[in-house]
Amino acid sequence: MIKCPYILRSGSLAACLFIFLSTLPSDISTIPLEAAFQGRCENGNPCDQTCFNLHDFMYECDCNEGFYLHSNGYNCIAFNTSESEVSNSGNTLSSESEPNIAIQIEVDIEPPEEEADGLSKEQLEKLGLPSHHIHYKAGLGQNSVKDKKKSKEADHPSGTELLAPEDIQVSYTVNEIEPEIENQERYNTLQVSDSRVNGVPDFTLEELDPPRALPSSLNVSSKLKDNIYNVDAFCNLDCGDGVCHIHEVSGKRDKKCLCPLGLGGETCQSETNIEIPKLSGHGHIALPTLQNAYSDLHMSFDFKPESWTGILLLTGETDDMTGDYLALLLRDGYVELRLDCGTGPGVVKSSTQVHLHEWNHLSVFRHDWGVWIQLNGGKQEEGRSQGLFSRITFNQPVFIGGTGGTRNVKNFLGVDNGIQACVRHLEINDKLYNLKPSSQGGDIIGGLDISTCDDISCTTSPCQHGRCKMKHSEETPYTAAICECPLGFSGESCQHTIDIKVPKFDGSSYLRFPGLGEAALIWLEIELVFRPTSKEGLLLYNGNRNDGQGDFMAIFLNQGFVEFAFDLGNGITIARSVQPVSMGDWHKLTVSRTGREVFLSIDSQQETTVISAGAFTQLSLDQNLWLGSVPDYNILSAYLPITQAYEGCIQKVIINGLPVELISSALSGVNVDNCDHACLALPCGYGQCKPQLDGYICECPIGWGGNECQTRVGDSFPTPSFSGSSYLLFNDADIHQNLIGNSNSINLRVRVTSSHGLLLWAGGQDSAPSADFIMIGINDGFVQFSYNLGSGEVVLEYNSTRIDDGLWHRIRATRLEQTASLMVDNGDVITGSSPGKLRQLNARAGLFLGGADDLNYLAASRYKTGLVGCVAELSIGNMVNINMLHKAEKGKNIDTCPHKF
Repeated sequence: MIKCPYILRSGSLAACLFIFLSTLPSDISTIPLEAAFQGRCENGNPCDQTCFNLHDFMYECDCNEGFYLHSNGYNCIAFNTSESEVSNSGNTLSSESEPNIAIQIEVDIEPPEEEADGLSKEQLEKLGLPSHHIHYKAGLGQNSVKDKKKSKEADHPSGTELLAPEDIQVSYTVNEIEPEIENQERYNTLQVSDSRVNGVPDFTLEELDPPRALPSSLNVSSKLKDNIYNVDAFCNLDCGDGVCHIHEVSGKRDKKCLCPLGLGGETCQSETNIEIPKLSGHGHIALPTLQNAYSDLHMSFDFKPESWTGILLLTGETDDMTGDYLALLLRDGYVELRLDCGTGPGVVKSSTQVHLHEWNHLSVFRHDWGVWIQLNGGKQEEGRSQGLFSRITFNQPVFIGGTGGTRNVKNFLGVDNGIQACVRHLEINDKLYNLKPSSQGGDIIGGLDISTCDDISCTTSPCQHGRCKMKHSEETPYTAAICECPLGFSGESCQHTIDIKVPKFDGSSYLRFPGLGEAALIWLEIELVFRPTSKEGLLLYNGNRNDGQGDFMAIFLNQGFVEFAFDLGNGITIARSVQPVSMGDWHKLTVSRTGREVFLSIDSQQETTVISAGAFTQLSLDQNLWLGSVPDYNILSAYLPITQAYEGCIQKVIINGLPVELISSALSGVNVDNCDHACLALPCGYGQCKPQLDGYICECPIGWGGNECQTRVGDSFPTPSFSGSSYLLFNDADIHQNLIGNSNSINLRVRVTSSHGLLLWAGGQDSAPSADFIMIGINDGFVQFSYNLGSGEVVLEYNSTRIDDGLWHRIRATRLEQTASLMVDNGDVITGSSPGKLRQLNARAGLFLGGADDLNYLAASRYKTGLVGCVAELSIGNMVNINMLHKAEKGKNIDTCPHKF
């Protein structure tokens, strides 16, 4: 029973106004429930309209549009239809099985207190006020509705006064069994009608749609599960005008104040002067809504990120992402542009990652459906929005660095955390934004948790060619500006230019290369030559993600031992050398992995073998490969037992048989200097010094020969000599025209002293099976002529004459469409034909003679070395007796042949 007793106050009328109450079974939750039955729909079911099979051999009933499910779980009731109409089917709820709340309302109305000059009874009646106490009682029992107008107070004049909250008190009791109500709906609400009888509100009944419930045959109290609610921890910091925020730091909860725009400090008590905004990942910057940007958008800005993932910019039509929107975000270091014009999202992603802790420049262009982004002046990544709509509506502010309170962001973008970054030089549609608060004359209209970027302190830094960075000092609690020098520069202010021969790493150095990607899925072989000066340090790292999760592989020193760690998804596995390595000496490491098995050998030590646990066998390495260290240790796997940079020199890295050019092929590098080595003295004259542990070999250019490239090869010695690691490269347009097309004619006069080697090659720039190429080589002393026109390779081998006897031989190779012929000296002609239907050779520019700069990179990978011998004549098509040393664009280790004939 619900009662509303009121305490009378001077000059006021007390009344209980009960607007809405619904009756529900006392033991059923007010949250709508769904009924699940045991069995399968196809085996017979009681559902009126629709049946759905669930898991665990259960099924559930549902209703069509315009109907709702009866509380018994299988009948369907049309909207605006009472359950009494359904009762004729014999499916009415039993009042005995489901006790309800009995409701009773009592209203007490007191007249104003009498005063000396109080009103008479007649005057009160004229004003519509009661002259004595009125008690009204109404209930939902069977007779209460019929008798509610028979109250003895019905003759009193009408009139009411609004009640204060403290005048109202509500209590209720639950009856075990609700009285049976005939010809009335079971689910009702009490509502005040417009008609009044002598000032007493008239209570009428209105139908309320019943909630879904489990079938009455079930024991409800034993079947319903407890609801579990997650309640945020209480944040009790006094933040003034700011917001108390709880976030996780290293797995532990921490509290901090998120201060509004213009305020800072631990409790938001101090004013801040923002020069270059810095975002913490918890806040945002708000700029005015974009105008006239519905079809064209030109945007550019600089940002210096401190995290790999987060929202850079967000704006759109609604505050819940249900309308048009445009978003820029970082995901694992890659920039993503996402936009939706109303017909589905379009996504454009950068092909390279941002530079962490460095300034990056991003450009965005959009016109109607077309869009492109460009990161750091690199490739323009193009895309387009989905559907037919090309215009985007902007009604929301432009939020920089966070969501700005926008809802449902993670459902649409997959990311809802802000970015930790500094932002500057924002320009949108020819408007250069002043990133200061509007109170200071800027364009920022709002924000949260905005501070000033540390780069302010770097404005006075003396860095000439490097990048200034604020770094914590180990000796003092203060930060200082230091210079990080790019490749080619050294010194405290990066003031010296250097030509790096052998890279040296000082504990703050690293080199960045493209990741191995799918090249290491099943098989991986690494050869590393290094000279350490510290027993701890990270030599090499490549991971699949930048958050420390997923697959990875690493080589590092741990207490002087060389270790190789990898994770295929089964957990970390480590292979360790038998003995520690000596400091200050050169060491050669070889790591070979096939599936789950790894072999590690160092110098002459015994080989170590390990096998990873689990069933996974593939290694995915999509992120950058790092040498010497990483710029942020958060990208390393949490299971890696080392977080210290390598100190020492690295002379050579070979991965899967391909040498890595440590300086020229690096994407970037920091604080890399020269190692003390004999190559620093430039012993090779006009040639290039190649380190070999503590020694070296010289690679000579065209026109120079000898051990140290000291011998001039002039016109008097026109016959080039090849050593097996030599080559000549021709990029002449006439030579290229005589190579491609329907036919080929190649004539060579050679003297060979080796049984294997590449003699001539032209084609594409990769080793794909379908890449066009033409090739002549020596295999076991016999000449091989092979080519691929795009539909398969054919190999012709002239096995009747060996040419590795040190004598001069003439080779003639021809092709007409798919048919080819090969002849050595004056012997018989052999022929062959390529498969498929393709008839033209589509080789790229570039003809290699006597070898190549990287044999493993060509389709000619079956030849591991170049030619050892001399080439006296070369004719290609209509070009007869080509002057090889004059026509060649590039060469290596070319010497002169002792005798021409």
